[in-house]
Order: sequence, then C-alpha cells, then structure tokens
Amino acid sequence: RNIWAEYGATAPIWAHVYDRTLVVAESNRATLSLKGSVRPRLEPEIAFRLKAPLAAGITDPARILESIEWVAPSFEIVDCHFADWKFQSADSAADFALHWRLVVGTPHPIKPAEIPRLVAQLRDCRVTLSRNGEVRDRGVGANALGHPAGALAHLAAVLSGQPQFMPLAAGDIITTGTINAALSILPGETWS
Repeated sequence: RNIWAEYGATAPIWAHVYDRTLVVAESNRATLSLKGSVRPRLEPEIAFRLKAPLAAGITDPARILESIEWVAPSFEIVDCHFADWKFQSADSAADFALHWRLVVGTPHPIKPAEIPRLVAQLRDCRVTLSRNGEVRDRGVGANALGHPAGALAHLAAVLSGQPQFMPLAAGDIITTGTINAALSILPGETWS
C-alpha cells in the first residue's frame, strides 16, 4: 500500500506469470538481459507455491501457510510502456499489469511444525535492497498487505469474483507484491 499513491492505485493488481516470464535463480543468482524492456523497475517480493487450492475467505496467515508447499525470495521486474510511469488503471491492465519477469530464488519447503514461527518471521522479515553493493531501500514483510500471506488471501478473493479465471490451485506460484519501492534498473547493474 505504501507505493499505491505513486501510481494512482487503490488496490493490488495481478497478472499471470508464464513459463517465458519465470526465471529460476539457481543458488539464488540469475543474470538477465533487459533487452525488450522499456522502463524496467525491480521489486523484491516473496514467492509462494501452493500445495493445495486456497479458497476465498481464508485470511488467517497460519491457515494460508497450511496450503503452501514452499516459500522463496524473489524479484519481480516490472515494466511500463507509458511515459514517466504515468497511467490509469485500465492502462496497467493493457500493459500486462506491468509484469515483465519473475525471478524466483531457492525454495524453502514449509513444514507444518514451522508454521507458527513462520507467520511472525514473514510479517517481520527485513529486506535490504542494494544496487552494486549500495543500499537503495529497506522494507519489511508487513508492507505486503499487512502480511505476505495477505497477498494470497487477496488474490483468492479477487478470483472468486472473476469466474472467467481459474481459482488458485496446487502448483500455482504467487508473489506478495513489492516489499520495497519499485526502483529503476539499468543493464550492467547487480542487485541483491
């Protein structure tokens, strides 16, 4: 919610991630070409893979995590075809909800016994975003709708009201949305 005003947003936007836009970061490292992007920005996020369907209406983070197979650090590279990143809601939908690539790091399986501890860890985790070793921004897991699992609950609720789309299912990979500001990126930079 912290960056919604910058983009004129009133709610999270969502889009599908496809095999051509998903990048697996082996050992938490990936090199990507920005060729084909227009105005790319980087967003640190948390990625989840479902092991079971997630029904709409479940909002308790512990109950949501019971449906999760693994959690992983991730970066979404968003891109905008509109000058100065100025657009209306319909424009963002036409621009694939600004999604360009999703880079997913090493997955960490979720064991049922870890869920109570993981609820607090995900909410309170601190993220430091650095470019070429220089800190550019900091964030906390709670920046993602109050709790990273809240992004999954929100998406399940949205999809329940959009019958033209499939509900969340086992095997789906879902991200939280950005935990920090979305920062511009250029070729040759190293982000961590």
